[in-house]
Order: sequence, then structure tokens, then C-alpha cells
Amino acid sequence: MVTMKNLTVENIPSEIAHIVSRGARPITITVLTTPKNLSKAGRVKFGNVRKASLINGMLNTDYEASVNRQLTREDKEAEFAVEQNWFTHTDTPAIVAHRNDNTKLYLQVKVEKAIEANYFDGAGELIPYATIHPFLYAKNAGTKQGTDKPVLSMTVAVENIVEFVCDKETYRICKNKYE
Repeated sequence: MVTMKNLTVENIPSEIAHIVSRGARPITITVLTTPKNLSKAGRVKFGNVRKASLINGMLNTDYEASVNRQLTREDKEAEFAVEQNWFTHTDTPAIVAHRNDNTKLYLQVKVEKAIEANYFDGAGELIPYATIHPFLYAKNAGTKQGTDKPVLSMTVAVENIVEFVCDKETYRICKNKYE
């Protein structure tokens, strides 16, 4: 049985800490973002473009170890080391903070599968993928890993999380505690 729990952005870290206390966990996450390449002035005439993404992944994984396991599976030398990032790890596994502003928190997820991505214009109307595709940036395949099959990791600003499902529990993110 799947249950629903409402969270606010402020209590995501404590809930994630509880979830990952049991180790690595599968997660399905819904994220709503403003794509940087589509929000630059003059790039696109769609207004305020928003991207809704649905992603399957794992919480509380070790990125460096994941890449080295992939290298081993590919019969390659497992010598990958993480370089310095724009974020620092917090006391809560799977939650990182911007290194220049520790109040900006992000959920770190090892991506298993990007299920769906849709783009919407300023009026909330769906923009067909064929229309928006020429304006999208090419994806970075993690070339520093040395793997044939890249290990994908993403960091999602907690305020961009709409909902996530983990351990048969659906967590809906509310703007405030009264929503």
C-alpha cells in the first residue's frame, strides 16, 4: 500500500535523513526547473519556459565508488577519484550544500533512468519536443570517468522538488505547512 505524506522544503533534509538511515534507497522524483539555456534573453520566444522531469534513481550512493565499480565491470583500472565540486556534503547523506552558501541545499541522486521530460511555456501550455529540441544544450556524458557507460549523478535544488516516491511512500512537497 502506498501512502502520502506532505512535506515542506524546510523539512526535506530531516525526512531524507530518516529515509537513508536504512542505506541506499530507490527513489522516483518529480522536479520542476527553469532550464538555463532556455531562460536567457533572446534564446526562445516561449516566455518563461519550465521543465518537468520524472527520474528514477538511488539515494545515498557513493558516486566515486559507483564509477569505480562501472570501470571494473568494463575490465578497466578502477582509479577514478572525485575532483572538487561546487558543493560540499552535509551531515545528512544525500543532501549537499552550495560551497559558497550552505543555506542552498540540494538532493543528490544517482540517476538510473530519466523517465520523462516535458517543457511548458509561460502560459503553462506544453511545448512539443520537436519545437524546443533545437534550443536544448547537448548532454554532458561524464567524459572524466573513463567509462563506456557513464554513471549519472544529479543534484536537485530542494525547492525544485515537486514530489518523490521512496519505500512505498509518496512525499508531496508543499509551498507551506498549510497547503
